[in-house]
Amino acid sequence: MGSTQRPRRKNLTRPKETGTLRTFLRNAGLAQLARAPRCQRGGRGFEPLSPLHSAGTDEGNSLRLSFWVDPKNIFRSFMSFFGSVFEYASRGGYMMIPLLISGCLAGGAILERLFLFHHSFRISQNFLQKAYAFMESAEIQQAQKHCASATHTPAGSVLHCALNYWNRPLDQMQLAIQNEAESWVFTLEKRMDLIDTVITAAPLMGLLGTITGMMASFQGLSEKGMHEPQAITGGVAEALIATATGLIIALVCLAGYNHLNAQIKEFIASLERLGGRLLVTRMEQERKKNLT
Repeated sequence: MGSTQRPRRKNLTRPKETGTLRTFLRNAGLAQLARAPRCQRGGRGFEPLSPLHSAGTDEGNSLRLSFWVDPKNIFRSFMSFFGSVFEYASRGGYMMIPLLISGCLAGGAILERLFLFHHSFRISQNFLQKAYAFMESAEIQQAQKHCASATHTPAGSVLHCALNYWNRPLDQMQLAIQNEAESWVFTLEKRMDLIDTVITAAPLMGLLGTITGMMASFQGLSEKGMHEPQAITGGVAEALIATATGLIIALVCLAGYNHLNAQIKEFIASLERLGGRLLVTRMEQERKKNLT
Protein backbone atom coordinates (compact mmCIF):
# COMPACT_ATOMS: atom_id res chain seq x y z
CA MET A 1 0.00 0.00 0.00
CA GLY A 2 1.25 3.41 -0.86
CA SER A 3 1.79 5.87 1.92
CA THR A 4 -0.94 8.44 2.09
CA GLN A 5 0.38 11.92 1.92
CA ARG A 6 -0.93 14.16 4.68
CA PRO A 7 -2.50 17.40 3.46
CA ARG A 8 -0.40 20.44 3.98
CA ARG A 9 -1.61 22.85 6.60
CA LYS A 10 -2.49 26.26 5.47
CA ASN A 11 -0.36 29.07 6.69
CA LEU A 12 -2.50 30.80 9.30
CA THR A 13 0.11 33.40 10.15
CA ARG A 14 -1.44 36.84 10.34
CA PRO A 15 -0.08 39.35 7.87
CA LYS A 16 2.19 41.97 9.17
CA GLU A 17 0.25 45.02 10.30
CA THR A 18 1.48 48.52 10.06
CA GLY A 19 -0.26 51.54 11.40
CA THR A 20 0.03 54.67 13.43
CA LEU A 21 -0.60 52.95 16.78
CA ARG A 22 1.97 50.22 16.21
CA THR A 23 4.52 52.76 14.97
CA PHE A 24 3.95 54.93 18.05
CA LEU A 25 4.33 51.93 20.39
CA ARG A 26 7.49 50.84 18.63
CA ASN A 27 9.01 54.31 18.93
CA ALA A 28 7.98 54.56 22.59
CA GLY A 29 9.93 51.45 23.55
CA LEU A 30 6.91 49.11 23.50
CA ALA A 31 8.00 46.98 20.59
CA GLN A 32 6.80 43.79 22.30
CA LEU A 33 3.35 45.28 22.75
CA ALA A 34 3.29 46.43 19.13
CA ARG A 35 4.10 42.90 17.94
CA ALA A 36 1.58 41.24 20.29
CA PRO A 37 -1.31 39.51 18.49
CA ARG A 38 -4.83 40.39 19.51
CA CYS A 39 -5.99 36.87 20.22
CA GLN A 40 -4.79 33.33 20.85
CA ARG A 41 -6.13 30.17 19.31
CA GLY A 42 -8.19 28.42 22.02
CA GLY A 43 -10.26 25.26 22.17
CA ARG A 44 -13.33 26.30 20.18
CA GLY A 45 -12.58 29.79 19.20
CA PHE A 46 -10.36 32.75 19.75
CA GLU A 47 -9.78 33.76 23.36
CA PRO A 48 -8.73 37.39 23.81
CA LEU A 49 -5.58 37.99 25.76
CA SER A 50 -4.63 41.04 27.79
CA PRO A 51 -1.42 42.65 26.49
CA LEU A 52 -0.27 42.98 30.11
CA HIS A 53 -0.14 39.20 30.59
CA SER A 54 0.78 37.42 27.37
CA ALA A 55 1.94 38.20 23.90
CA GLY A 56 0.91 35.03 22.07
CA THR A 57 2.08 31.42 21.80
CA ASP A 58 5.30 29.85 20.60
CA GLU A 59 4.95 26.08 19.94
CA GLY A 60 2.17 25.80 22.49
CA ASN A 61 3.98 27.64 25.27
CA SER A 62 2.62 31.02 26.33
CA LEU A 63 5.08 33.82 26.51
CA ARG A 64 4.81 36.35 29.27
CA LEU A 65 4.87 39.93 28.02
CA SER A 66 6.84 42.28 30.16
CA PHE A 67 7.48 45.78 29.07
CA TRP A 68 8.32 49.13 30.54
CA VAL A 69 7.70 52.62 29.31
CA ASP A 70 10.69 54.77 28.51
CA PRO A 71 9.84 58.48 29.00
CA LYS A 72 12.61 59.50 26.63
CA ASN A 73 11.14 57.38 23.83
CA ILE A 74 7.65 58.76 24.46
CA PHE A 75 9.03 62.30 24.37
CA ARG A 76 10.85 61.43 21.16
CA SER A 77 7.61 60.13 19.66
CA PHE A 78 5.76 63.31 20.49
CA MET A 79 8.58 65.40 19.08
CA SER A 80 8.43 63.33 15.90
CA PHE A 81 4.69 63.98 15.71
CA PHE A 82 5.14 67.73 16.13
CA GLY A 83 7.94 67.60 13.58
CA SER A 84 5.58 66.07 11.04
CA VAL A 85 3.02 68.76 11.83
CA PHE A 86 5.67 71.45 11.35
CA GLU A 87 6.69 69.88 8.04
CA TYR A 88 3.05 69.91 6.94
CA ALA A 89 2.71 73.55 7.96
CA SER A 90 5.91 74.55 6.20
CA ARG A 91 4.49 73.27 2.92
CA GLY A 92 1.60 75.71 3.20
CA GLY A 93 3.68 78.78 2.52
CA TYR A 94 4.11 82.01 4.44
CA MET A 95 0.39 82.40 5.15
CA MET A 96 0.58 79.43 7.52
CA ILE A 97 2.38 81.64 10.06
CA PRO A 98 -0.52 84.07 10.68
CA LEU A 99 -2.98 81.19 10.39
CA LEU A 100 -1.27 79.16 13.12
CA ILE A 101 -0.79 82.22 15.34
CA SER A 102 -4.45 83.23 15.05
CA GLY A 103 -5.55 79.64 15.61
CA CYS A 104 -3.45 79.36 18.79
CA LEU A 105 -4.77 82.68 20.11
CA ALA A 106 -8.39 81.74 19.46
CA GLY A 107 -7.89 78.24 20.88
CA GLY A 108 -6.35 79.66 24.05
CA ALA A 109 -9.22 82.13 24.43
CA ILE A 110 -11.80 79.35 23.99
CA LEU A 111 -10.11 77.11 26.57
CA GLU A 112 -9.80 79.99 29.04
CA ARG A 113 -13.49 80.93 28.66
CA LEU A 114 -14.56 77.30 29.00
CA PHE A 115 -12.62 76.95 32.24
CA LEU A 116 -14.16 80.12 33.66
CA PHE A 117 -17.70 79.29 32.61
CA HIS A 118 -17.65 75.70 33.83
CA HIS A 119 -15.56 76.10 36.99
CA SER A 120 -14.70 79.60 38.22
CA PHE A 121 -18.05 81.30 37.58
CA ARG A 122 -20.20 78.42 38.83
CA ILE A 123 -21.66 78.19 42.34
CA SER A 124 -23.61 75.27 43.71
CA GLN A 125 -27.35 75.21 44.30
CA ASN A 126 -26.73 74.43 47.96
CA PHE A 127 -24.89 77.75 48.27
CA LEU A 128 -27.84 79.63 46.78
CA GLN A 129 -30.41 77.79 48.88
CA LYS A 130 -28.51 78.62 52.05
CA ALA A 131 -28.34 82.30 51.05
CA TYR A 132 -32.08 82.32 50.32
CA ALA A 133 -32.75 80.75 53.72
CA PHE A 134 -30.80 83.51 55.48
CA MET A 135 -32.68 86.21 53.57
CA GLU A 136 -36.12 84.70 54.17
CA SER A 137 -35.38 84.50 57.89
CA ALA A 138 -34.19 88.16 57.87
CA GLU A 139 -30.63 87.20 58.86
CA ILE A 140 -29.02 89.73 56.55
CA GLN A 141 -25.62 89.83 58.26
CA GLN A 142 -25.29 86.06 58.11
CA ALA A 143 -26.25 86.16 54.44
CA GLN A 144 -23.62 88.83 53.75
CA LYS A 145 -20.90 86.75 55.40
CA HIS A 146 -22.07 83.71 53.47
CA CYS A 147 -21.99 85.50 50.09
CA ALA A 148 -18.73 87.39 50.69
CA SER A 149 -16.69 84.36 49.62
CA ALA A 150 -18.42 84.15 46.20
CA THR A 151 -18.10 87.72 44.93
CA HIS A 152 -15.83 86.46 42.11
CA THR A 153 -18.86 84.79 40.50
CA PRO A 154 -21.75 86.60 38.79
CA ALA A 155 -24.46 85.18 41.07
CA GLY A 156 -22.43 85.72 44.24
CA SER A 157 -21.63 89.30 43.25
CA VAL A 158 -25.29 90.13 42.57
CA LEU A 159 -26.33 88.53 45.87
CA HIS A 160 -23.75 90.50 47.81
CA CYS A 161 -24.77 93.76 46.11
CA ALA A 162 -28.46 93.14 46.85
CA LEU A 163 -27.70 92.45 50.51
CA ASN A 164 -25.75 95.70 50.79
CA TYR A 165 -28.88 97.59 49.61
CA TRP A 166 -31.33 95.40 51.53
CA ASN A 167 -32.36 98.07 54.04
CA ARG A 168 -32.61 100.87 51.47
CA PRO A 169 -35.65 101.73 49.35
CA LEU A 170 -36.78 99.05 46.89
CA ASP A 171 -36.10 101.12 43.77
CA GLN A 172 -32.50 101.74 44.84
CA MET A 173 -32.01 98.03 45.48
CA GLN A 174 -33.45 97.18 42.06
CA LEU A 175 -31.17 99.71 40.33
CA ALA A 176 -28.11 98.36 42.18
CA ILE A 177 -28.94 94.79 41.14
CA GLN A 178 -29.41 95.86 37.53
CA ASN A 179 -26.11 97.76 37.42
CA GLU A 180 -24.20 94.89 39.01
CA ALA A 181 -25.66 92.36 36.56
CA GLU A 182 -24.87 94.58 33.58
CA SER A 183 -21.28 95.01 34.73
CA TRP A 184 -20.82 91.25 34.42
CA VAL A 185 -21.91 91.19 30.78
CA PHE A 186 -18.62 92.75 29.68
CA THR A 187 -16.67 90.20 31.75
CA LEU A 188 -18.64 87.32 30.27
CA GLU A 189 -18.16 88.55 26.70
CA LYS A 190 -14.44 89.16 27.13
CA ARG A 191 -12.28 87.78 24.28
CA MET A 192 -15.34 86.86 22.26
CA ASP A 193 -14.42 89.54 19.72
CA LEU A 194 -11.03 87.86 19.24
CA ILE A 195 -12.67 84.52 18.46
CA ASP A 196 -15.14 86.20 16.10
CA THR A 197 -12.29 87.93 14.29
CA VAL A 198 -10.41 84.65 13.80
CA ILE A 199 -13.57 82.99 12.47
CA THR A 200 -13.85 85.70 9.83
CA ALA A 201 -10.17 86.14 9.03
CA ALA A 202 -9.00 82.49 8.90
CA PRO A 203 -10.81 81.57 5.64
CA LEU A 204 -9.67 84.84 4.07
CA MET A 205 -6.05 84.15 5.02
CA GLY A 206 -6.45 80.64 3.61
CA LEU A 207 -7.80 82.13 0.39
CA LEU A 208 -4.83 84.49 0.24
CA GLY A 209 -2.56 81.47 0.68
CA THR A 210 -4.36 79.83 -2.24
CA ILE A 211 -3.67 82.84 -4.44
CA THR A 212 0.02 82.98 -3.50
CA GLY A 213 0.36 79.22 -4.08
CA MET A 214 -1.18 79.45 -7.53
CA MET A 215 1.04 82.41 -8.35
CA ALA A 216 4.07 80.31 -7.38
CA SER A 217 2.81 77.48 -9.60
CA PHE A 218 2.42 79.72 -12.64
CA GLN A 219 5.80 81.30 -11.99
CA GLY A 220 7.44 77.87 -11.89
CA LEU A 221 5.57 76.89 -15.04
CA SER A 222 6.81 79.97 -16.89
CA GLU A 223 10.41 79.49 -15.76
CA LYS A 224 10.86 75.70 -16.07
CA GLY A 225 8.05 74.70 -18.36
CA MET A 226 6.20 71.40 -18.34
CA HIS A 227 9.36 69.31 -18.06
CA GLU A 228 9.52 69.70 -14.25
CA PRO A 229 6.05 69.08 -12.81
CA GLN A 230 7.38 69.39 -9.26
CA ALA A 231 7.63 73.13 -9.71
CA ILE A 232 3.88 73.23 -10.40
CA THR A 233 2.67 70.70 -7.83
CA GLY A 234 4.54 72.47 -5.03
CA GLY A 235 2.50 75.63 -5.52
CA VAL A 236 -0.75 73.68 -5.82
CA ALA A 237 0.03 71.85 -2.56
CA GLU A 238 0.75 75.17 -0.88
CA ALA A 239 -2.59 76.54 -2.05
CA LEU A 240 -4.58 73.51 -0.87
CA ILE A 241 -2.86 73.28 2.53
CA ALA A 242 -3.43 76.96 3.29
CA THR A 243 -7.10 76.76 2.29
CA ALA A 244 -7.73 73.61 4.33
CA THR A 245 -5.98 75.04 7.39
CA GLY A 246 -8.00 78.25 7.26
CA LEU A 247 -11.28 76.36 6.99
CA ILE A 248 -10.39 73.97 9.82
CA ILE A 249 -9.46 76.84 12.15
CA ALA A 250 -12.66 78.70 11.29
CA LEU A 251 -14.87 75.65 11.84
CA VAL A 252 -13.32 74.77 15.21
CA CYS A 253 -13.51 78.36 16.42
CA LEU A 254 -17.10 78.65 15.21
CA ALA A 255 -18.14 75.63 17.27
CA GLY A 256 -16.42 77.04 20.35
CA TYR A 257 -17.90 80.50 19.74
CA ASN A 258 -21.46 79.16 19.55
CA HIS A 259 -20.99 77.11 22.72
CA LEU A 260 -19.61 80.12 24.60
CA ASN A 261 -22.47 82.29 23.37
CA ALA A 262 -24.95 79.77 24.73
CA GLN A 263 -23.15 79.80 28.08
CA ILE A 264 -23.24 83.63 28.19
CA LYS A 265 -26.98 83.65 27.52
CA GLU A 266 -27.46 81.09 30.28
CA PHE A 267 -25.51 83.24 32.75
CA ILE A 268 -27.50 86.37 31.84
CA ALA A 269 -30.82 84.54 32.19
CA SER A 270 -29.76 83.13 35.58
CA LEU A 271 -28.84 86.64 36.79
CA GLU A 272 -32.25 87.94 35.71
CA ARG A 273 -33.99 85.12 37.58
CA LEU A 274 -31.82 85.77 40.62
CA GLY A 275 -32.61 89.49 40.63
CA GLY A 276 -36.32 88.79 40.32
CA ARG A 277 -36.27 86.37 43.23
CA LEU A 278 -34.36 88.83 45.42
CA LEU A 279 -36.91 91.55 44.75
CA VAL A 280 -39.81 89.18 45.48
CA THR A 281 -38.19 88.12 48.76
CA ARG A 282 -37.71 91.77 49.75
CA MET A 283 -41.33 92.64 48.96
CA GLU A 284 -42.58 89.62 50.91
CA GLN A 285 -40.65 90.75 53.97
CA GLU A 286 -42.05 94.28 53.69
CA ARG A 287 -45.57 92.90 53.34
CA LYS A 288 -45.14 90.81 56.49
CA LYS A 289 -43.85 93.86 58.38
CA ASN A 290 -46.87 95.89 57.29
CA LEU A 291 -49.27 93.17 58.43
CA THR A 292 -47.67 92.98 61.85
